[in-house]
Amino acid sequence: MRKVFSIFFYVISGSFFYGECIAAFVRKLPVLGKLAIMGGLCITAIIALIIGLAIARFEKWKRDVGIVITSAVGFTAFAILTMVCLIITPEFKEFFPDEKFDFFGDFISGIGCIVILGSIGILLIRRSKLNAERICRKSINMLKVSDSMRIL
Repeated sequence: MRKVFSIFFYVISGSFFYGECIAAFVRKLPVLGKLAIMGGLCITAIIALIIGLAIARFEKWKRDVGIVITSAVGFTAFAILTMVCLIITPEFKEFFPDEKFDFFGDFISGIGCIVILGSIGILLIRRSKLNAERICRKSINMLKVSDSMRIL
């Protein structure tokens, strides 16, 4: 049951990280307003993530945090790519005037947010994998030592 609750909070955290990345693409906000929205979403995402990690007793926390962040960034990248593909089609332009989607288009900060968060997520996943490999090697060495002591 603990695992289910931690996954629930991981999903909530991922949705807030997704919202933060989407907010980075909004063009028609003042810079301070945009940073305030992104900061609020980030803080909320981190709080939900910490609650999920606490429920899971912080076991394999690097892997879990990396997966949550990378999943949110991947979903955001897919959603943005889908939106861009829709906007550039001629049929879409016939049904929706250009000013309807003017708010969406700050690609510098949006892609920057995706790259930064994605790099953090991938780095955490790689670090957890290296840590797991080191622990595995240490366990194998301990087994070899105990086997050699048994022979004596």
